[in-house]
Amino acid sequence: MLLLADSFRRPAPSSGSGVAAFVRQGSRGGTGAAITAAFLLLAGCEDNTGTPAPNQAPETDLTSSVPAEGGVELHHLEVHFSGRDADGSNLRFEYLLHTYPRALARYQDITVFTPATDDPRWASTQGGETPFAIDLVVLADTLRADPQGDIGAGHFDRWHTLYVRAIDSEGAKDATPAQRTFDAYTVAPVIWLLPPAVPGPETATLPRSFAMNWFGVDDVGDGHTQDPEAVRWVLVHLTPAEAADPALVKQRLYSVPESAWSDWLPWGAEAAARQAALYDVMPPETGDSWHAFAVQGLDDAGAITPQFADAPFTQNNYGILHVVSNLPVGPTVPVREVQVPLGNWVFEGGTPPAIQVAAAGVDSVTLEWGPMTTGHYGAQSKDYRYGWNITNIHNDGEWSPWTTLHAAPPRRLSTTDLDVFYLQARDTINLVTTARLEFQN
Repeated sequence: MLLLADSFRRPAPSSGSGVAAFVRQGSRGGTGAAITAAFLLLAGCEDNTGTPAPNQAPETDLTSSVPAEGGVELHHLEVHFSGRDADGSNLRFEYLLHTYPRALARYQDITVFTPATDDPRWASTQGGETPFAIDLVVLADTLRADPQGDIGAGHFDRWHTLYVRAIDSEGAKDATPAQRTFDAYTVAPVIWLLPPAVPGPETATLPRSFAMNWFGVDDVGDGHTQDPEAVRWVLVHLTPAEAADPALVKQRLYSVPESAWSDWLPWGAEAAARQAALYDVMPPETGDSWHAFAVQGLDDAGAITPQFADAPFTQNNYGILHVVSNLPVGPTVPVREVQVPLGNWVFEGGTPPAIQVAAAGVDSVTLEWGPMTTGHYGAQSKDYRYGWNITNIHNDGEWSPWTTLHAAPPRRLSTTDLDVFYLQARDTINLVTTARLEFQN
């Protein structure tokens, strides 16, 4: 490409070079006539003030077949171009992408215009791998079908016109940019729920505070995949009759207003970034309740997961939840005394009652615990802390630091007083179970 530009390079006029040539010729046959001819030559190259000829603006060509004029293209595309400048070669390029309203669906309905030279949307193509190409990701955010019906291949699209112009070293811009009008397409991300949700018409039974998890993938449109850009979720309260009928559940989901959805959450590499924590969905005194939890993905073309599916496993982006308000909330944690040993105990969520341990004649105890169980309500285990004879469980100074260790050092028991061991297990959504063991000597 650089060689192509060099082939159009023309040396700038040198003051006096033409005159000298004719003077040398005139020394052989008439100096006066030669000088006259030299000035006539200069008059053809310069105006009568002696200034150079005006700079000529460059011209621009789109050299790649993508995008094709009026064609359908992936929303990820690489565009190649070149420029021609009759009186120079140091070219740079700018591009402008004009996106048409979503309602415009046909090529024949498009009226193409030439953008103004000072349109603020013009952007430099510099910074790419080559000065003669740009990689574009463009919008394709419109589904031309009813999501509650057959959407075929599920293509989303949007019409655009791409303009590219060359600019020479003196700042002259191609007034007639190269242009292509095309329809970009993609398919929306596929998102699916992970446990504790269950696929199909089955219902997940959960305590009133829990976490919902998901995963997903985004097909660029040609079989190559990437992560979605973001995800959002919604929790819809259902009657028992609605919860028993998948068709009624889908009707409710398709009618959810935009205001009911969560904000778009950036897609994260860590599992905790692909999770929604829900607290006190129903207060303890209200009894049981039923809900639909659904997620949608958003890709870099603006396409949003259009349909709600409950099966198969890698497409179930909604699930039915049965929330039982009096189930224990928080991790289930086992504790055991291993020195004597005195026994094994299990504490299920929240602040269960203390367990009394007969320790007559026991000088010291060694306690271990875990691993905590959290998967039944969607969280992951995080850490523990412990202490002895704590008077205020809200005073951090009476506890050990939070740790992932599963054991405490041996403890000598009092021969006269009650010794109480406290343990807290915390999960990734900050639900805490507090266990208490009362050692009676």
